[in-house]
This record gives sequence, structure tokens and C-alpha cells, in this order.
Amino acid sequence: TGKPNNGLINSNTVGADQLLLTGNPYPSSIDANALINDNLTIIDQGIDGTLYFWEHYPTNNTHVLSDYQGGYAVWNLIGGLPPVAPSLISGLGSSTRIPGRYIPVGQGFFVNGKPGAGGAITFKNSQRSFHKENQIGFSNPIFKTKGNQKTKITPNNDNDPVVKDTVMKIRLGFNSNNNYHRQVLLGFMNEKATSGMDYGYDALNIDDYPNDMYFLNGTKQLVIQGEGFFDANASYPIGVKTDVEGKVSFIIDNLENFNPTQPIFIYDNITNTYHNIRNDKFEVQVSAGENHSRFSLRFTDK
Repeated sequence: TGKPNNGLINSNTVGADQLLLTGNPYPSSIDANALINDNLTIIDQGIDGTLYFWEHYPTNNTHVLSDYQGGYAVWNLIGGLPPVAPSLISGLGSSTRIPGRYIPVGQGFFVNGKPGAGGAITFKNSQRSFHKENQIGFSNPIFKTKGNQKTKITPNNDNDPVVKDTVMKIRLGFNSNNNYHRQVLLGFMNEKATSGMDYGYDALNIDDYPNDMYFLNGTKQLVIQGEGFFDANASYPIGVKTDVEGKVSFIIDNLENFNPTQPIFIYDNITNTYHNIRNDKFEVQVSAGENHSRFSLRFTDK
């Protein structure tokens, strides 16, 4: 209802370390990467470069907040992540509901203000592009409810070329003792990222599950971690949180642009052992509580 939005739009200001619910204001899809980059240009203002999409699980049968079942799917300049999902989704325990680069019409999402700064969220016509919602891997219609729709033929006048992704990425999966699956993403961005916290490439974990896994960058808990150039001797600490003692497992959900002969290990600091998960999962008994010093992802057995 009303006149469609066009031109420059500055949304409400997001505070430092504050989550703000915003969304695509235009009658067309928008490029998430262009949106992130446009809001990272001012060093001391803006968002931290990650978009969060809430996903309701099909098992929801309540509107009581404390009983919601769901989680946040994530997108930043490295790529997209599905929300934590019940096991056996897609047969492997990993959700197929991963955000695409192009945000559909009317799609809402959360952004987080830069630490110590924040600022207005800027939308521009230059962020707009034509990508239909059925273009799997590019635009994603799954994070909103769709009513009955009439079938119509839409000409495909996609005006954005698809650039081949050559970034080395590993999607590390974790099966908790209550049979839920978490996926985290590590991307080697060469000169674009570092081992420190990089806006647009490191995504904080904003879920609060009693059973979870995440990368650790200092005290920061990350679901997406951007690194510089690949180093086979590097080590990436992993945090694990469980509410009861039980078995958990680590598995590779997917690899992109990795050398097929490159081994991938989970190192267990308690047993001083390396477990190659390139072809098989690593299952291990863990105690209840948070453990930030036991496990790490490595690429060389020392």
C-alpha cells in the first residue's frame, strides 16, 4: 500500500553493540554485499557487517516467546550459514535454509552496531538488483511466510553477472548431545581479512543455546570467521557448550576450493590427539559446561 520506496533511504540509527531490526525497503531485491560495504565505509560508524535472519522451525506451535523453536541464519561478506537445526534435516543434519546474497522484497533482518560506534543504516538504489526469489543460491525466499500465489511468467532480465567464488571455505559441522546440528564457516580471504576481528568477515554468535559450538577469536564467539591467507600450520580454537555430559561429534559439512589432498583435523588437547575428519566424523565424550581450551581446528598433524 502506498508509493514504492526509491532513492536514498536512511533508516533508524543503530547503537553500539545494539541489534536493530531492519529490512529491504525497496520493491526489488537488494545486494547484501553492497549493503554491507556501503555501511562499512565510515570507520567509526555503521554496522559490524553481519546480517541475521530469524528462522522459525516447522515444529513451532506457540506464540509464547520462551517456547519459540528456531535460530538465526547468518550472512556476511564470506557467505551464508543456516540456523542451528534438528538432526537428520537433509539427511545429514544440516539445514538447506541458507541466506543468499540477494535479499528479497519485504525481507526483514537484524544488524549489529559497530562496537563503540553505531550509526544510521543507509540504503541506496545502487544496492538494488533484479534477482527472482527462485534463483537458488542467489536469492532466498525462505525466511518469510508466503501465502497463496498465482502463477505468472516473469521475464528473466537478470542484470548482474555471477562471479565465480574462488575463496577457500570450510563448513564445520557439530552434532550436539541433544541431536541438534550447528554449522560454522571459516573462510580464507587472503588480503581482505586478518587473524583479528574484521568487520564484514567475522560474525558473532547471537544465539543462546544450552548446547552449541563456535570459533573463538579471543573472547569473541563466532559462527563465521574470516582469515587471511591459508596457513597449514595455523590453529583455530573451538568453543563447545553442553548442558549435560554426553557424546558430541565434529564433521565436515562442505568444503569449497580446498585441495582434495589437504587433511583437516580436530585436535583434542586433553588426549593430545589429532582426528582427521576429512572422510569421517570425530565423536567424543564431553563434560557439562563451557570448554574453550580443549578443541581446535588444524590442518597439520604435529
